[in-house]
Amino acid sequence: MNDANRVEIKGRLGQTPKFYTNKSGSMVILQVATHLRYMDKSGQWQQKTTWHNVKAFGPVAQKMQHANKGQEVSIKGRLENTTIQRDGKNHTYTNIIATSVEALPSQKIQREQSRN
Repeated sequence: MNDANRVEIKGRLGQTPKFYTNKSGSMVILQVATHLRYMDKSGQWQQKTTWHNVKAFGPVAQKMQHANKGQEVSIKGRLENTTIQRDGKNHTYTNIIATSVEALPSQKIQREQSRN
């Protein structure tokens, strides 16, 4: 059996992308929210929001230069865990390392394009 570490999400940016540049090249950090809508035991609709930490490097990162808070994005990549020590305790974080990112057009832009 072959192992696979792949993830694909489609959600909205929770803040404007943060860009960093060093000798190795460019990097962007994204906070992406995805939503799950479900009906609870009492028959009421509920919504659960999950926040994803996303990192992208080099040419993949550059695709997010004009992205803004609230914009819908599509991300493909792999999961990576990072453990840091703070106050004597280990804290593990899961990040998505993006291999592909795409800023999706807003619904307003899509409506305008379909009229033309």
